[in-house]
Amino acid sequence: MKKYLFVFLFLCVYGVWLHGSTGKCEQLKIVIPQGGSMQTVENILLEKKCIRSKFLFDIYTNLLNPQVRQGTYIIAQSLPLYGYITAFSREDVAVQTRFVIPEGYTNEQIATQCQAKLNQCNAKEFVEQAKTLQGYLFPDTYIFGGGETKSEVIAVMQKTFEKKARPLLNTYMGKLSAYEIINLASIVEREANNETDMKMIADILLRRLQIGMALQVDATLFYERGEGTYDLSIKELRQDSPYNTYTNIGLPPTPIANPGLRAIGAVVNPIQNKYLFYLTGVDGKMRYAVTHDEHVRNKRLYLR
Repeated sequence: MKKYLFVFLFLCVYGVWLHGSTGKCEQLKIVIPQGGSMQTVENILLEKKCIRSKFLFDIYTNLLNPQVRQGTYIIAQSLPLYGYITAFSREDVAVQTRFVIPEGYTNEQIATQCQAKLNQCNAKEFVEQAKTLQGYLFPDTYIFGGGETKSEVIAVMQKTFEKKARPLLNTYMGKLSAYEIINLASIVEREANNETDMKMIADILLRRLQIGMALQVDATLFYERGEGTYDLSIKELRQDSPYNTYTNIGLPPTPIANPGLRAIGAVVNPIQNKYLFYLTGVDGKMRYAVTHDEHVRNKRLYLR
């Protein structure tokens, strides 16, 4: 009797396993967001008409208790019920999205990248939600599943900032606040291309702040007017605006970008030097000057 009962139960289980799905789902793309569960999977499969019975799916789920992984899944062909349940717990099935944010990106640039890479990220909404967070969205390479929302992306980038940048900020012994360090670092990020020049320029700008001299950096005007490397006119340099560091003393109202560790480190640990002026020549090299007359000479020699 026990033998027949075992065979009967086996056939029942096998029948459920074989016939629990509809066999009509091929080349199916399913996005499981962060925090997604088997309930999320079940709802999607029912909506796509991939499975016949919610009841049978729940039984298998309770028996197997699979751990769902976030990601974008490509189901190449229809699966039996058991196959659907296990597929979303396999890391090798998930299609991961590589999300690269270069150092010095603005929130708008990150938002554009977010919308292009992630299905549920709207650029306009991203900018609105992150409008007070520029400087604190850490530039890095992130791996997402593809279904993350703007809020989830912003939270991950802020968390990465706290993990990687905050310890460096905590080593600072000067008079600037953490926000002022990030603000200045965002300028340094846009003014120099390598770590040595960043540290040199950071020291120059820190001394300009100390003596009450205008920062006189083009990067803040470029940020306000939009991206560009064109030569600023005399009229633009004299036109007063919140981000004009030629007409205003001190830092701009907000960071102009999201700086990386090199730029933040340059402000925290600058290279002390004797210069007060600098420029980038047409050859891409930085030229430094002690006096304004030397700076004018450098302009004549290296900007033509």
